[in-house]
Amino acid sequence: MHIPDKNDEHARKDYVYGQILAGMNSGVFHVRQPLEQWRAGYAVFENLAMKMMKDPAFRKSVDFARGAGNFTNEVLFISGELSASSGPDLQRRHAALFPRARVVVIKNAGHYMFNENLEECAAAIRDYFGKS
Repeated sequence: MHIPDKNDEHARKDYVYGQILAGMNSGVFHVRQPLEQWRAGYAVFENLAMKMMKDPAFRKSVDFARGAGNFTNEVLFISGELSASSGPDLQRRHAALFPRARVVVIKNAGHYMFNENLEECAAAIRDYFGKS
């Protein structure tokens, strides 16, 4: 582990996690090119996603949808059309939890749609804020 962590206890794990993410080119994430990223956040992944995978009781206790129906502003969901893990179908299910939501699907993009088609993602976000 050649990454110094004297002033940053997360640096090593973030580096390794970033390399793992960069190497993922499976059909699940549909990564076509190396990811340009500054740093992956392993601490969040470890304390939420990994804990959910390992601890069924914790997984059942996490409810991200609780209260979603009370949020009255419009919510924007953006999805890469080729992402099998969190693609358009899942985002449409999430959008249905809110009284006002829209789903924008980025064509020919996978899970990392901002890396693959930043212009279209930015246009969707600009359009959303222009109408809010």
